[in-house]
Amino acid sequence: MNQDKSYLERAIEYHAEKIKLYESVNSNFLYGILQYQELYKDLFTEKEYVTILHFCFNQTSSVKSFFSLLEEQLIEHGAIRMRRKQEEKVKQQEEKDKVMALKFRELEAAKKKEGAVVPTQSTQPAPKQVEEVTENKWAKRFLDLESKLKEQKAAKSTVTEQKPNNVVRKEYKEKKAEQIVVQKPKYDEKKMQYVEAVVKSLYNKGTYSLPKIAKMSGVEIETVKRILNK
Repeated sequence: MNQDKSYLERAIEYHAEKIKLYESVNSNFLYGILQYQELYKDLFTEKEYVTILHFCFNQTSSVKSFFSLLEEQLIEHGAIRMRRKQEEKVKQQEEKDKVMALKFRELEAAKKKEGAVVPTQSTQPAPKQVEEVTENKWAKRFLDLESKLKEQKAAKSTVTEQKPNNVVRKEYKEKKAEQIVVQKPKYDEKKMQYVEAVVKSLYNKGTYSLPKIAKMSGVEIETVKRILNK
């Protein structure tokens, strides 16, 4: 009777204990498995999908790690399949080109024997009309996801390199030089009157230092001093 059940049903029975554990953590666990199968049904047969499920169940011990590994496996295998499909299409097109070129040469030879004028035509194979990767509904998705996956793995395994001291000193000097070159802001008359009023009001309170007044009024400390010295 077990043979009458689908590959997925048998896999669920086989991993029943772990599924029960995962369901206690996430009640949508089984639903998630079915959703992934539906999403990738055009690329993986049920048997192939279940093979990946077995691997994920055997390699994980939590819901989070399970789905993370499942998605990783589907992306990697999906990308490999898409590349193979593209390669197969290229080979098929090349074979068609060879057949067409051979037929044309045979026709050309036959026409020459009959003395007829042979229309000018290149004997080179026609340009490949292979479907572009980006036009395929799966190819771009998998190639993008695969590249992101590789970047994530590389980021985890790569130790951040510290810059040499001489590079740090050079960058610091360049930054300081940029700060020195920056021109002091210019204020129009109306804004300056407003700034003067704010500065004098804060100063008259007697509770703020000049640097604090400069910060609160949004001007440089030299400007504050000039206003107060008027």
